Amino acid sequence: MATAALGTVGCGDRPALRVGLLNTFSGTLSDAGADMRDGALLAFEDASPRVAVQWFEYDDEGRVDTLPALARRMQRDRIEAVLGPATSTLSKVWLPYADTHRWLTISPTATAVGLSGHDDHFFRVCSNTESDARLAAEQMARHVQPQRVTAVYHTANALFSQSWADVFLKTFAGMGVSQTRLLPYDPQAPGGDWLPGLVEAILTQPPDLLALATPTADTVRIVQRLARSAFRPVIVCSDWAAMGPLLDWGGQAIEGVYLAHEFDPDSRQGTYQTFVQRFVQTYGRQPHGEHVRAYDAASVLMRAAIERADGESLKAAVLRLRRFDGLQSPIVFDDWGDCIRPLHLSVIRQGRLERV
Repeated sequence: MATAALGTVGCGDRPALRVGLLNTFSGTLSDAGADMRDGALLAFEDASPRVAVQWFEYDDEGRVDTLPALARRMQRDRIEAVLGPATSTLSKVWLPYADTHRWLTISPTATAVGLSGHDDHFFRVCSNTESDARLAAEQMARHVQPQRVTAVYHTANALFSQSWADVFLKTFAGMGVSQTRLLPYDPQAPGGDWLPGLVEAILTQPPDLLALATPTADTVRIVQRLARSAFRPVIVCSDWAAMGPLLDWGGQAIEGVYLAHEFDPDSRQGTYQTFVQRFVQTYGRQPHGEHVRAYDAASVLMRAAIERADGESLKAAVLRLRRFDGLQSPIVFDDWGDCIRPLHLSVIRQGRLERV
């Protein structure tokens, strides 16, 4: 049975563009889907005088085995373009469906290096994992001189998380840090609660610096559990930890935690400041990085839809236009639909993000 469109925005001169929001809208990772929806809808509204959009939601539940059925639903719904998925692991499995059906797919957040350098229908508005992890390590090294570094990664999205943790540790090893350790964990493994065993493993060889390539809910649990122990290392999170929910859920335990992300909390860009005002008026809260990247991804799609020539595909239009104005920094695609964005380091002080 076909899915009813969840909303139509604008009127435009052409038939409405049918866009699928492919993300995680249920379960412990559902903040990813909610954030993408909220950011993308504002971009749809901004484009509404020139193009109409019908948008549909497809919940991947954070599992790759949902994707075949969702692709069949999209085909029945006559989807023309896709925003998402959230993770690199899901994106890699999604790629063949995007290419088969020629659905331009723009992910706000999938960063794995393995997704780069291919002539396909997968684009993204974020940098790759290798660039982000290396810069995160280099920036942390300016503020911490650790002798022991541990990196934790979530195995369910290992295409991103393990590679981020690997590059982070190798960067410190290249600086002469000899004691580095990589700790995987699997929340779905038999035996119940994963948290006590992971924290015990961290504290068995206490690090000076702990890097977490973990989703938001897991990040909060790890940090809160460590806060109750006698030892608390300096902690830095990859940008898989969404900063908005992290600030909302973390409480006092996340005070002093560093975040390495492409979002600049102190950006004075005029377009970003206008976006903040609209976001607060619409949703009653401050936006964070996932909202900005979702808006940027949807804006790229909207401009391509507005400016494509008759008979030109959305993919071809993006590659022809090449450069787009992001809310905080330009988006310049290479021939493979990849781009590099600036990385920022922030620290949580008194419940707020401060740019380092």
